[in-house]
Amino acid sequence: MPPTQKSVLISLCWFASDSGECFPSIEALMEWTCLCERVIQRSISQLEKDGFITRNIRPGRSTLYSINPRTTCTPVPHAPQHVVLDRGAPHAGEGAPHAPIKVTKKKKEKTSSLEPRPKTVGYTEDFEAFFAAYPKKINKVKAYDEWKKIDPDKIMLADILEGVDRYIESGKWNDKQFIPYPERFIKNRRWEDELDSGHNGSEPDWLAGCVN
Repeated sequence: MPPTQKSVLISLCWFASDSGECFPSIEALMEWTCLCERVIQRSISQLEKDGFITRNIRPGRSTLYSINPRTTCTPVPHAPQHVVLDRGAPHAGEGAPHAPIKVTKKKKEKTSSLEPRPKTVGYTEDFEAFFAAYPKKINKVKAYDEWKKIDPDKIMLADILEGVDRYIESGKWNDKQFIPYPERFIKNRRWEDELDSGHNGSEPDWLAGCVN
């Protein structure tokens, strides 16, 4: 799922009630996701097509969205397995209580106070929205340094996110080695590129100076 669709789906889930229904306006979704109206409308259409949501257009009223939860879930590779505790055989007599369960607590490993703690960086919400949408998630600190230099407003942020989405949909970044580092994407203002629909992303004219 592209990052823009994921952002819209998460926003709809946030607005939804316990029954999985919500009716936020497009303006509310724009403010929540920092995406432009065209990207939100396209994402909603694709989410409905893929079966993640159901849209009920009500004349004279706001559109009603229903979240369609998955009935099955594939666990992640390292998910803990379901363990059935062995309570032991019951005592003689019907309805006798089970044997007590012994629970062994795992001791928490102590970390040395001399170990250096990682330096935390307070990222802004607009940068977090960009980094969540960008497919190459490395060099976050360097990317944030370049982000602070351009200091985008809401209009520029929408243009940047739309540019990222446009690159993803064009297929030029299907091969991850052709995706520029996020700091270079920001520094070189790559969201302003005019993409050629017939360009497959393998020629050196756009690759030079962008990969590393």
